[in-house]
Amino acid sequence: MPLGFRIVFMTRTPESFAAARAERLKVSGKPSQYDDLNIFVREQELMTRLVRDSILPTLTLDISDNDVPRAVERIADWMEQTGGLWMERGRERERLSERVSE
Repeated sequence: MPLGFRIVFMTRTPESFAAARAERLKVSGKPSQYDDLNIFVREQELMTRLVRDSILPTLTLDISDNDVPRAVERIADWMEQTGGLWMERGRERERLSERVSE
């Protein structure tokens, strides 16, 4: 029975990692972990491949501009458009009944 999992994958351009680091350093308990931004770029490249190969519905959203309110709106709209805000119980019960009766 599908549970309706979805992936919201937030990315940024490699050039925008420095600005993101500057913001993160304001609250970081371990600033040295941001010394080598290439690690973050490489991990984002790996995650991009993994997300691309996933069978789950996916929204990839570039957050390079740090516009969090825009990102929140886009995610909420996508979740609503794809039925990700609720689970259709009646439909899932029908599918389960079909499996049991086979």
